[in-house]
Amino acid sequence: MSLVVPAARKQQSGFTLVELVVGIVTLGIALAVLSALIFPQAQRSTVPFQQMKAAQLGQSLMDEILNKAFDEQSIRPGALRCDEIEGEPEFVACTSQMMLGPEESDRSDFNDVDDFHELELTLSQLEDTLGRSLEPYFTGFSAAVRVFYDADLSATENTSTSQNTALFKRVEVTITLPDGSEAVFAGYRGNY
Repeated sequence: MSLVVPAARKQQSGFTLVELVVGIVTLGIALAVLSALIFPQAQRSTVPFQQMKAAQLGQSLMDEILNKAFDEQSIRPGALRCDEIEGEPEFVACTSQMMLGPEESDRSDFNDVDDFHELELTLSQLEDTLGRSLEPYFTGFSAAVRVFYDADLSATENTSTSQNTALFKRVEVTITLPDGSEAVFAGYRGNY
């Protein structure tokens, strides 16, 4: 007579319900820590990138503006600079502070620094010197320009100073970043 020995039961592999619950709770805690600590860092890492783009845009506008003539009256070939020698037959007064602003209607025709006074550029108006739109590169950015006489280089508008001593115009370009912060760039254009 032969004896039948039952085969040994194979041990089943898998997770118990308790192990699954512990794993899900651990994963939940790990995701909570990640979302509270690490994910906001990724958002803050865009700030230096936006500041770099603002610097590029600000420098580009400053270069464009400061490469223009000091004044509308200084543009004529062979003419004395405006406000150069009072009493001379060729004497021409510089544009007064109250009259700063564009004499031309189109930005591509601006020929002196004060044409840019109170210029505000929105995203759709931003373009390079060839007229190509910069909208895809500067989403959310805008720019504003202010020009004023600054005789003593104090960075303040000199309204009481005689025009004839105002040999400098201060150009301020304010770039507004997508987060609402502002970057201000300034430079001087001399009457030379």
